[in-house]
Amino acid sequence: MARKARWFPAASSHIVFGLLRDVEGGFLNARLRCVGFIVALLPLAIEVPARRDSGAVGETRITLIGGVGRYAIIDRGCEGNVIAKHPHEFEDVGGEIEHRFPNGLTLGARGGTVRDVNTEHVRATDYTVYPARESLVTVKTVRRNTYVIPSLAYEGMNLGLGIGLVGATERFTVESGEQVRIDPSFHFRAGPRDLVYFEISYMEALPLYSGGGLASIGFGVHPNRLWDVHGGFVGGGPYDGFGLALGFERRIREHYAVSLRSRLGESAGTTQSGMALGVSYVSRPPLPRSPFRQRTPSMGSAWGLAARRETKPASTPRPPREPPLPRFGEYQSVDSLPRVLTRAAPVRPDTASDSAAAVVTLAALVDAQGRIQDIRVIRSVPSLDEAAVACVRQWGFRPAQRAGRPVAYWLMIPVEFPPRP
Repeated sequence: MARKARWFPAASSHIVFGLLRDVEGGFLNARLRCVGFIVALLPLAIEVPARRDSGAVGETRITLIGGVGRYAIIDRGCEGNVIAKHPHEFEDVGGEIEHRFPNGLTLGARGGTVRDVNTEHVRATDYTVYPARESLVTVKTVRRNTYVIPSLAYEGMNLGLGIGLVGATERFTVESGEQVRIDPSFHFRAGPRDLVYFEISYMEALPLYSGGGLASIGFGVHPNRLWDVHGGFVGGGPYDGFGLALGFERRIREHYAVSLRSRLGESAGTTQSGMALGVSYVSRPPLPRSPFRQRTPSMGSAWGLAARRETKPASTPRPPREPPLPRFGEYQSVDSLPRVLTRAAPVRPDTASDSAAAVVTLAALVDAQGRIQDIRVIRSVPSLDEAAVACVRQWGFRPAQRAGRPVAYWLMIPVEFPPRP
């Protein structure tokens, strides 16, 4: 039986506000304070895991991730020609905590901070000297943006839909280079998460910059219980143009996972890429099968009756296939030749006209069980050939050996007939 989840209230709102201060030391703006208050009141459920194969339990996930990257804002003319490039380098960290209930309802919050550095080389004129001198001056602008996004979602068997409220200390940089305020975040998923699914998301990358960007569209694959792989296209900012998003997550322990998320792209000869590494704690161990694909009880079991099961007869294992017998005259490499275990003396037939000693040479195919499968006469004495073959068929053999295993082998056997007294 699964134990009920234990509920722990989140920290008070003033603790959240203390953790989310902007770089100037003041408190966040009024909108972010409101969002922080919502997060502070959000209950965080820590689920005590039930049976490993049970799908009727919730799941709590906590993720910490950080990354770096670079992009450039491209100024273009009316005909699309490049006028100027404004390179940026950034570092960002993020975190997420969410709880999915057994009915699919999911509550969570994600947040992070971005340190964005823009380095420009401009020409400046020094009028304090005569004549005035021009020089190239490096101007570095540093922006920090802290954001938090509480969210509500439904994650069903083949459908997922979620929405969140974005609160940030600064405006976000979009593809055109403009600074805009973004209110909602959302995602839509079609397809089972434990197989292959299609997903569209906006403002849900983690971290927001190095995790891919503001908007993404792509596919995810769950090849087995330890791996999750996803890829697609990303755009919308802060990068210029579209890029390729690649990422994976792998369970390394029963309750822990590592993840890598990246964005690869290029525009107007400038790099538009980012990469992030993270670690997650998941309250539920990886399941051997999908948590959504449980067997539906039959009508009989619903009324307390034992459901009939169709039993298939146990299949008998097939005996191992023996290698084909060698052809006569085929070269064979063995470690030891067949050895005669029992033999019978040849009997000269009364009809034989020759009474002198004679030798009939035979080639006998001794199989892996020590039985004779075929006999060829190599050196013949016409009146004694049949008697020699009948004699050898009564012999018992130990088969030839190759690499410690018995194998079939063509053995040369001389059959000696003593002279008739």
